[in-house]
Amino acid sequence: MSARQTVNDRIREIDVVETETQAHVFLHQGQIYCTGEPTVISTVLGSCVSVCLWDPVQVAGGMNHFVLPGEAGSSGRYGDAAIDRLVEEMLQFGCRAENIEAKLFGGGSVLPIAGSAAAIGSRNADSALARLARWKLKVVARDIGGTYGRFLRFDTATGVAMMRRLAKAGIAADAVSRPNAA
Repeated sequence: MSARQTVNDRIREIDVVETETQAHVFLHQGQIYCTGEPTVISTVLGSCVSVCLWDPVQVAGGMNHFVLPGEAGSSGRYGDAAIDRLVEEMLQFGCRAENIEAKLFGGGSVLPIAGSAAAIGSRNADSALARLARWKLKVVARDIGGTYGRFLRFDTATGVAMMRRLAKAGIAADAVSRPNAA
């Protein structure tokens, strides 16, 4: 596979599974993956945020999965660094910023805690939007906030992001409240 990948060395290696038609990559927290090959990149998000970038001209795309807002060196666990590294990888593929489309997902308030720690999801989302604006990238889709997690799949061949909202822990997604039958 000729894809570029950037991995925080303290995180497990990126899980790559190749099929006959395209590779499938699962991102863990702090990881970034960018490629010019048809690939489906997926991850699971709670308060974390993923930015998907796609250039329809170069047909290249990538995704990150960051944990905290702001910047702390070059760690992909922090939003500013994760977004900067993802954009830089896209530019190395010959992409131009004016052609890159951004999609933003996650930033949920999924933990039963109060105070500033509960706002980490919204701070992650705000940080990502600000950093994308700094790069002057157009955000064409977003699903951020809420009180649920998300399962995200991004197809680098088409730029299509598919997202499924996850139920809160301990509550089935299809649970329905019904009165007792007599």
